[in-house]
Amino acid sequence: MTPVQAHNYSRPFFLPAYRFGTTTNIYQFVAILASANSKNVSWFAEDGQAFLNAMGDLDRNGIHRISDILCWPNVSHASGRSETVLSFQRGYIPLLAYLVSEYVIKSTLHHVV
Repeated sequence: MTPVQAHNYSRPFFLPAYRFGTTTNIYQFVAILASANSKNVSWFAEDGQAFLNAMGDLDRNGIHRISDILCWPNVSHASGRSETVLSFQRGYIPLLAYLVSEYVIKSTLHHVV
């Protein structure tokens, strides 16, 4: 996913009233996060910083979506295709990978996420 695609696809998740209805929505969101990394040849450091700024902007609700994922009531390593049980591997691992990515860790904004 390119930076432009990531910004465009993330917009609905940043709406104030948005809430994850199913785990499929969470997987879509974390796929966007997973694309924002220095190993993705479409991304440059400036893109990563711009995306982190968007995620950390309280008016854009990226932090709230991360919180929603971390507070999801049902998480399992064996969730199958459940729409209510979040797969640890498909939900948490990509989220954690983003949070420890070069774009976040090496940023002066790492404290916002």
